[in-house]
Amino acid sequence: MGVGLDSPFLERLERWLYAHHPKYWIDVVEPKKTDILYRNIDENQRRFLESYRRTSGVMNYVRLINGAFSTKPISEWEEPDHILWQAIMGRDGNIYETYDEFMEAEGNPDWPSIAVYFYRDEWIMGDIEYQQALFEEIYKHQYNPIIFMDSMARILV
Repeated sequence: MGVGLDSPFLERLERWLYAHHPKYWIDVVEPKKTDILYRNIDENQRRFLESYRRTSGVMNYVRLINGAFSTKPISEWEEPDHILWQAIMGRDGNIYETYDEFMEAEGNPDWPSIAVYFYRDEWIMGDIEYQQALFEEIYKHQYNPIIFMDSMARILV
């Protein structure tokens, strides 16, 4: 929603929640008040819901919604898919979490590196043809192609 817990809407919602005692979970970044963030959801269920939201990806969002309304025991809930927010893409779409991992698997320590940035959404959607073409072209000229993705455009330092 993009509002703080001190908004008039959430103050009214808090009164309603205390009066009616439904099962709920409110996802808040850096909450000032934590006692109203969830009710009738055990700690393990809350951890699963938070992990679905934090890991992103279509199936994790589906699991988040299903989990919020689930009557299944927590032992039957699926683990979230681990989908990185930032990574380096190697040959054939291989993904590495760090530069060192990439260099160990596909890099040449005697070559200089060239970095190319692309949007994470392209990777999630499987639209990686141009990144792979750039990878091969850079590699052909004896440079390490550091094709890295991030979740948003921002100034890179």
